[in-house]
Amino acid sequence: MPKVGVRTTFNWRGALAKRAVREAADVGLGLAAVVIRNDSSGRAPVRTGRLRDSHDTERKRLLLHSIVATAPYAAFVEFGTVRMAAQPFLRPALATGRATIIKLVGQRVKRATAPFR
Repeated sequence: MPKVGVRTTFNWRGALAKRAVREAADVGLGLAAVVIRNDSSGRAPVRTGRLRDSHDTERKRLLLHSIVATAPYAAFVEFGTVRMAAQPFLRPALATGRATIIKLVGQRVKRATAPFR
């Protein structure tokens, strides 16, 4: 049996596995973004509820998700101003959510790669 045939089969499965891993990781990142968004929304200081309700997740492209607070004053609350102390809500949520990201992405990738083992 020629080595070329074995190599072609391996490359095809390799490309298939690579695509499966990327798609699974993207789904895991999306789920993790929702968990972190909910956490940051709960950490946001509430006066009127506008900042708390302005949190959203966006999928920019494959493997790139973002969590945004669309209230116009969100950055001022997160980072503070000369006259107002910072009240961070997004950064602490991301810091505590790192383990969640690793766990959710890992679970999805493990499940997606099961047929290739």
